[in-house]
Amino acid sequence: MRGCGLLILACGVVGIILAMNMDVSVVSGFGRVNNIGLMSERQNYTIIAGFIALGGLLIALMSKKAQIQTGVHGPEAQYRNCPFCAEAIKKAAVKCKHCRSDVEPLEDSSSGAPAPEEATGGWTVRYDCGSDSEMDAVRKRVADMPGMVLPDDGMTVVTGFFAEKEDAKEFRNRYSMKNGANGELHFQLAGSV
Repeated sequence: MRGCGLLILACGVVGIILAMNMDVSVVSGFGRVNNIGLMSERQNYTIIAGFIALGGLLIALMSKKAQIQTGVHGPEAQYRNCPFCAEAIKKAAVKCKHCRSDVEPLEDSSSGAPAPEEATGGWTVRYDCGSDSEMDAVRKRVADMPGMVLPDDGMTVVTGFFAEKEDAKEFRNRYSMKNGANGELHFQLAGSV
Protein backbone atom coordinates (compact mmCIF):
# COMPACT_ATOMS: atom_id res chain seq x y z
CA MET A 1 0.00 0.00 0.00
CA ARG A 2 2.90 2.32 0.75
CA GLY A 3 4.30 1.78 -2.76
CA CYS A 4 0.91 2.54 -4.28
CA GLY A 5 0.77 5.80 -2.30
CA LEU A 6 4.23 6.80 -3.49
CA LEU A 7 3.23 6.06 -7.10
CA ILE A 8 0.11 8.23 -6.77
CA LEU A 9 2.20 10.99 -5.16
CA ALA A 10 4.66 10.87 -8.07
CA CYS A 11 1.82 11.06 -10.60
CA GLY A 12 0.38 14.08 -8.77
CA VAL A 13 3.73 15.90 -8.74
CA VAL A 14 4.26 15.19 -12.46
CA GLY A 15 0.71 16.45 -13.10
CA ILE A 16 1.43 19.70 -11.23
CA ILE A 17 4.63 20.24 -13.23
CA LEU A 18 2.85 19.62 -16.54
CA ALA A 19 -0.07 21.88 -15.58
CA MET A 20 2.23 24.74 -14.62
CA ASN A 21 4.03 24.44 -17.98
CA MET A 22 0.83 24.75 -20.02
CA ASP A 23 0.80 27.53 -22.56
CA VAL A 24 -2.09 29.86 -21.72
CA SER A 25 -1.52 32.42 -24.46
CA VAL A 26 -2.93 32.48 -27.95
CA VAL A 27 -1.86 34.25 -31.15
CA SER A 28 -3.99 37.22 -32.09
CA GLY A 29 -3.66 40.21 -34.38
CA PHE A 30 -1.77 42.11 -31.69
CA GLY A 31 0.67 39.26 -30.90
CA ARG A 32 0.28 36.70 -28.15
CA VAL A 33 -2.37 37.37 -25.49
CA ASN A 34 -3.43 35.41 -22.42
CA ASN A 35 -6.56 33.35 -22.85
CA ILE A 36 -8.79 33.28 -19.76
CA GLY A 37 -10.20 29.88 -20.77
CA LEU A 38 -6.70 28.32 -20.93
CA MET A 39 -5.71 29.99 -17.64
CA SER A 40 -8.77 28.49 -15.99
CA GLU A 41 -7.95 25.09 -17.46
CA ARG A 42 -4.36 25.30 -16.13
CA GLN A 43 -5.73 26.25 -12.71
CA ASN A 44 -8.11 23.27 -12.72
CA TYR A 45 -5.35 20.84 -13.74
CA THR A 46 -3.05 22.22 -11.04
CA ILE A 47 -5.72 21.85 -8.33
CA ILE A 48 -6.65 18.30 -9.43
CA ALA A 49 -2.99 17.22 -9.61
CA GLY A 50 -2.40 18.82 -6.19
CA PHE A 51 -5.22 16.79 -4.64
CA ILE A 52 -3.90 13.63 -6.29
CA ALA A 53 -0.43 14.33 -4.86
CA LEU A 54 -1.92 15.05 -1.42
CA GLY A 55 -3.91 11.80 -1.54
CA GLY A 56 -0.81 9.84 -2.51
CA LEU A 57 1.15 11.47 0.31
CA LEU A 58 -1.55 10.58 2.84
CA ILE A 59 -1.69 6.98 1.64
CA ALA A 60 2.11 6.69 1.82
CA LEU A 61 2.26 8.16 5.33
CA MET A 62 -0.72 6.30 6.78
CA SER A 63 0.17 2.86 5.50
CA LYS A 64 2.63 0.74 7.44
CA LYS A 65 5.38 -1.29 5.90
CA ALA A 66 4.33 -4.89 5.54
CA GLN A 67 5.88 -6.81 8.41
CA ILE A 68 7.07 -10.32 7.86
CA GLN A 69 5.01 -12.29 10.30
CA THR A 70 6.29 -15.64 11.46
CA GLY A 71 2.74 -16.66 12.04
CA VAL A 72 1.04 -18.57 14.80
CA HIS A 73 1.81 -21.92 13.20
CA GLY A 74 5.46 -21.33 12.20
CA PRO A 75 8.15 -23.70 13.45
CA GLU A 76 9.74 -21.08 15.72
CA ALA A 77 6.59 -19.14 16.48
CA GLN A 78 6.31 -17.44 19.84
CA TYR A 79 2.55 -17.46 19.57
CA ARG A 80 -0.26 -19.98 19.57
CA ASN A 81 -4.02 -19.83 19.25
CA CYS A 82 -6.16 -19.45 22.36
CA PRO A 83 -8.23 -22.64 22.79
CA PHE A 84 -11.32 -20.57 23.67
CA CYS A 85 -11.36 -17.65 21.21
CA ALA A 86 -8.73 -18.74 18.62
CA GLU A 87 -6.87 -15.40 18.81
CA ALA A 88 -3.06 -15.35 18.81
CA ILE A 89 -1.47 -15.34 22.29
CA LYS A 90 2.07 -15.99 23.51
CA LYS A 91 3.00 -19.59 24.27
CA ALA A 92 3.90 -18.74 27.87
CA ALA A 93 0.61 -16.88 28.51
CA VAL A 94 -1.52 -18.00 31.45
CA LYS A 95 -4.46 -15.72 30.61
CA CYS A 96 -5.79 -14.82 27.17
CA LYS A 97 -5.63 -11.07 26.58
CA HIS A 98 -8.63 -11.21 24.27
CA CYS A 99 -11.23 -13.31 26.11
CA ARG A 100 -9.66 -13.30 29.62
CA SER A 101 -9.78 -17.11 29.83
CA ASP A 102 -7.20 -18.98 31.90
CA VAL A 103 -4.97 -21.07 29.63
CA GLU A 104 -2.17 -23.51 30.36
CA PRO A 105 1.26 -22.22 29.24
CA LEU A 106 2.88 -24.41 26.58
CA GLU A 107 6.55 -23.74 27.14
CA ASP A 108 8.84 -23.42 30.11
CA SER A 109 11.08 -20.47 30.71
CA SER A 110 14.82 -20.59 30.15
CA SER A 111 15.46 -22.71 33.21
CA GLY A 112 11.97 -23.18 34.62
CA ALA A 113 13.32 -24.45 37.90
CA PRO A 114 14.68 -22.98 41.11
CA ALA A 115 18.37 -22.17 41.29
CA PRO A 116 20.66 -24.82 42.78
CA GLU A 117 20.65 -25.12 46.56
CA GLU A 118 24.19 -23.78 46.85
CA ALA A 119 22.98 -20.49 45.34
CA THR A 120 23.87 -17.34 47.23
CA GLY A 121 20.40 -15.90 46.81
CA GLY A 122 17.92 -14.99 44.15
CA TRP A 123 14.29 -14.27 43.46
CA THR A 124 11.67 -15.65 45.80
CA VAL A 125 7.89 -15.80 45.70
CA ARG A 126 6.21 -15.06 49.02
CA TYR A 127 2.67 -16.12 49.93
CA ASP A 128 1.05 -14.44 52.94
CA CYS A 129 -1.14 -16.83 54.94
CA GLY A 130 -3.76 -16.27 57.62
CA SER A 131 -3.36 -19.49 59.61
CA ASP A 132 -1.07 -22.46 60.17
CA SER A 133 -3.40 -24.77 58.23
CA GLU A 134 -3.31 -22.39 55.27
CA MET A 135 0.51 -22.32 55.47
CA ASP A 136 0.61 -26.15 55.44
CA ALA A 137 -1.70 -26.23 52.40
CA VAL A 138 0.45 -23.68 50.54
CA ARG A 139 3.66 -25.59 51.38
CA LYS A 140 2.11 -28.84 50.09
CA ARG A 141 0.89 -27.24 46.84
CA VAL A 142 4.27 -25.58 46.25
CA ALA A 143 6.06 -28.90 46.77
CA ASP A 144 3.69 -30.55 44.25
CA MET A 145 4.50 -28.00 41.49
CA PRO A 146 7.67 -28.67 41.88
CA GLY A 147 9.04 -25.88 43.98
CA MET A 148 11.48 -25.49 46.83
CA VAL A 149 10.02 -24.23 50.10
CA LEU A 150 12.40 -22.04 52.08
CA PRO A 151 12.12 -21.39 55.83
CA ASP A 152 8.97 -19.42 56.68
CA ASP A 153 9.02 -15.72 57.44
CA GLY A 154 6.33 -15.34 60.10
CA MET A 155 2.99 -16.22 58.49
CA THR A 156 4.52 -16.12 55.01
CA VAL A 157 5.51 -19.16 52.94
CA VAL A 158 8.66 -18.43 50.90
CA THR A 159 9.60 -20.35 47.73
CA GLY A 160 12.73 -19.99 45.67
CA PHE A 161 15.52 -19.24 44.93
CA PHE A 162 14.97 -18.49 41.26
CA ALA A 163 17.99 -17.39 39.24
CA GLU A 164 15.96 -15.10 36.97
CA LYS A 165 13.04 -12.83 37.79
CA GLU A 166 11.15 -14.25 34.80
CA ASP A 167 11.40 -17.75 36.31
CA ALA A 168 9.94 -16.48 39.58
CA LYS A 169 7.14 -14.72 37.69
CA GLU A 170 6.37 -17.87 35.74
CA PHE A 171 6.24 -19.95 38.94
CA ARG A 172 3.96 -17.37 40.55
CA ASN A 173 1.68 -17.31 37.49
CA ARG A 174 1.44 -21.11 37.33
CA TYR A 175 0.72 -21.35 41.05
CA SER A 176 -1.86 -18.57 40.79
CA MET A 177 -3.55 -20.26 37.84
CA LYS A 178 -3.81 -23.61 39.63
CA ASN A 179 -4.53 -22.42 43.17
CA GLY A 180 -5.89 -18.89 42.94
CA ALA A 181 -3.33 -17.35 45.34
CA ASN A 182 -1.14 -14.53 44.17
CA GLY A 183 2.35 -14.20 45.64
CA GLU A 184 4.78 -11.32 45.78
CA LEU A 185 8.22 -11.32 44.14
CA HIS A 186 11.24 -10.45 46.27
CA PHE A 187 14.99 -10.63 45.79
CA GLN A 188 16.83 -11.83 48.85
CA LEU A 189 20.23 -13.15 49.72
CA ALA A 190 20.64 -16.70 51.01
CA GLY A 191 22.01 -15.46 54.34
CA SER A 192 18.78 -13.54 55.08
CA VAL A 193 16.65 -16.71 55.00
